[in-house]
Amino acid sequence: MKLAIIILFIVILIFPIQVSFGQNQTDSQIKEWSSIGISLMQERKFVEAIEYFDKILEVEPTDSIALGNKGAALTQLNKYEEALLIYNIALQIDPTNINILNNKAATLFNLGKIDESLQTLDNILEIEPSNVNVLILKGKVLSETKRYSEAFSIFKKALEIDPTNDDAKKHSYFAINHIRLIPITNSKYLGHVVLQVRNSQGTLVSVFVSDALGYLPHEVTDEYLNSSPVKELVEIDGQKYEKREFVETLHGKKSSFIGKAVLGYDKLGYDIYPFDVLPHGIIMEKGDTLRADWTILKKIN
Repeated sequence: MKLAIIILFIVILIFPIQVSFGQNQTDSQIKEWSSIGISLMQERKFVEAIEYFDKILEVEPTDSIALGNKGAALTQLNKYEEALLIYNIALQIDPTNINILNNKAATLFNLGKIDESLQTLDNILEIEPSNVNVLILKGKVLSETKRYSEAFSIFKKALEIDPTNDDAKKHSYFAINHIRLIPITNSKYLGHVVLQVRNSQGTLVSVFVSDALGYLPHEVTDEYLNSSPVKELVEIDGQKYEKREFVETLHGKKSSFIGKAVLGYDKLGYDIYPFDVLPHGIIMEKGDTLRADWTILKKIN
């Protein structure tokens, strides 16, 4: 796994001071150790910080805050197995601590335990279902393991909660562009497209016709279709379909070669392409207009 994921995923835990006082230790001493340890964490002096968290744990072994901070320091030192042990102890004491769960997930990721990392993030989302930051972190883990379709769904959910989140938007765009479109053959879709190129005088220059469309194998494709009106219901070989039609045009600003035509829409602040076709090369000259007439049929269950 890429170590760089820590930059995206781990957070240096700066816990509020929450301590239980030992019989032989004053309140001010505990607070001082906590403050020094946190300051050392901020300065990235993790070995030295652990010494102060250990002082607290000598007095109060079940202090989840000191345990969590010690685990965070160990994670930053790449001592993942030791950190995981500490996080598990802390979570036995405080099982709903979001910060500790977050860093446990990071540690599991760096140990290559992807499913356990995702499960830990899901544990956080059970506590805070609308936690956008955790949704984004889960999406990043899925993307890092090339599970782009799942990642896009997670980023999409984050954007439904926070539509202006640039991090979610950027990574959702990355994920959707790594989902390969596949042929509509044997799918619930049928399709037809006519591409016509006309010059500036309106004279027909070339025509391309095809039923060999590709589609995006994700629920967002149906969302796109459902957002457009059904023109009519048709029956083919005993199967009923919803028929929709779309028209798109492209005006040539310079001579260009069209290797792929796409049917797209702006869903999350950028274009998503649920359907495409490869026309094997269409030449457009400056001033030409390309018109694409798409017919998409979706099987009715």
